[in-house]
Amino acid sequence: MPKLSLQVAANADDGYFSQTGSTFSNTALYGFTGIQTAVAYGSFFRFIGVSGLYRMKVLDARLTLVYKDDIQGATSALTKLSVELAAAPDAPTTAADAQGRTLTTTKIDWDNPYWVAQSAIASPNFATVIQELVNSYNPTVIQVFHRDDGSAGGESAMVTHSHNSDPTKAAILDITYVYPSGYVWVEGSEFHVIDENGVEQIFAATPNIVCYEDAVVCNNDEVVYS
Repeated sequence: MPKLSLQVAANADDGYFSQTGSTFSNTALYGFTGIQTAVAYGSFFRFIGVSGLYRMKVLDARLTLVYKDDIQGATSALTKLSVELAAAPDAPTTAADAQGRTLTTTKIDWDNPYWVAQSAIASPNFATVIQELVNSYNPTVIQVFHRDDGSAGGESAMVTHSHNSDPTKAAILDITYVYPSGYVWVEGSEFHVIDENGVEQIFAATPNIVCYEDAVVCNNDEVVYS
């Protein structure tokens, strides 16, 4: 089955920001998600070169990060993953910019991760998050946001390598998907149904309409999976 494997490819395409306030960096040697001195932080990761995902059925999506040595209470961090709802988002350049992005309604918990310094760790599957994006957009760029979600204590954060630190240890996004099965209602053909009053109704397909068997909505403008 098809799979995309993408890695952050530029220094400005990852960074961290305070979820309130103005602290921001896309030049630091680490990413930072969690809480430090009672301030909540989030990170962003921008992946270019995305193709072929529009209206596909997403089976698996994982964000892989590599921990640094200077981890602070990471095993008690409470965090969430989401993505920006846009086809080709640019990278944030300020904290206010990052805080103001429109994100998926669907978010996935990544809590209390086990960590070993300098080792890679993959996130839980957040396919439902990517699915929300590709139901409505044909993305060429995917921007993942990894935000604090109520971590307790003064030092409880995931500190990970950034592209600035080591490009080979920058964040990786893996997405596995399948082509949705279904049928094409060919232009010019007719579909006959009996309505609630017992009257036959005839509908013509103009133009082709693609219907996927596990879709909730089926038309040329939208395919929404349950």
